[in-house]
Amino acid sequence: SAEEDQKKIRELEEKVRRMEVEQLRMVEEAKINEDVKARIEREKEDSRREIDNSRREATRLATEFDRLQNKLEDIDSLQTEIKTLRDTVTATRSDLATERRKVSELQQAQADPSHLPYTPPPELETVGVDVPRDAPLSYQFQ
Repeated sequence: SAEEDQKKIRELEEKVRRMEVEQLRMVEEAKINEDVKARIEREKEDSRREIDNSRREATRLATEFDRLQNKLEDIDSLQTEIKTLRDTVTATRSDLATERRKVSELQQAQADPSHLPYTPPPELETVGVDVPRDAPLSYQFQ
């Protein structure tokens, strides 16, 4: 019976040892699980930060896009205004050239009235004398 008691003691000791090994394994698994959970939480937090940063960047880019879009509209408006001003300048230059031609013609007419149609002085018209423009002076004042 002492032999049986020894055998039962050994079996119980073996069972306790197996239970201790199992408990250590479970503790190790629990540690691993805690490490995994902690890592998952860190990754979740990192992901949240990245999402927040991405949202902020998207907002910043949308704002920048709107600002650039407004500048583009301003540029389009300025280009239209520039075209209008160029057209106005071209028309003004054309008008100015026309006026210069008229002034030049008037200056030429004042310098050399021979190309203008002859208009007799009023006193000759009343008398009814028609004197050709190219008539000699002696004939014009008879």
